[in-house]
Amino acid sequence: MNNKLTRRFQVSEPKETQGYKIQIYPDEYEKYIDVTKESYINNSLYFIIELTRLKKGYFSADAHFEGQLFTYCSRCRSKATVDLSNSFRRTYKYSEYEQEESEDLIYYNTVFIDLFSFFLDEISLIIPSYNLCKNDCKGVCTICGENLNKNSCIHS
Repeated sequence: MNNKLTRRFQVSEPKETQGYKIQIYPDEYEKYIDVTKESYINNSLYFIIELTRLKKGYFSADAHFEGQLFTYCSRCRSKATVDLSNSFRRTYKYSEYEQEESEDLIYYNTVFIDLFSFFLDEISLIIPSYNLCKNDCKGVCTICGENLNKNSCIHS
């Protein structure tokens, strides 16, 4: 695998399978992925992609992502850690004309394919919308707002 960090590759490149590693920095995560500031990362995240030329004008991208996301509990708003992991495959096909893309087939008509946007699309799909600090989180009192994991209140 080519461990060089990259954002895009030249379409004429992979004559055989080549690996790429994309690095996402915390400020990029905030700017492109979570604009609501409901989650964050402390370190860079890595996205591993293997590109294979299937035949002229066709490439497959086999990708894997693993990382840790820091967010807030949906019940009590305490900090929560979410482990993310996902693997998927996409096929790129050259077309001179704009085509409607499907989930697994992406058309391109340029000299470069942008792997960064591929990463952004995929990671935004695997971020859970409901996160818990622990499985048995009690949440907060709906009347006074007390975190019931830490204290009890007169309303519960």
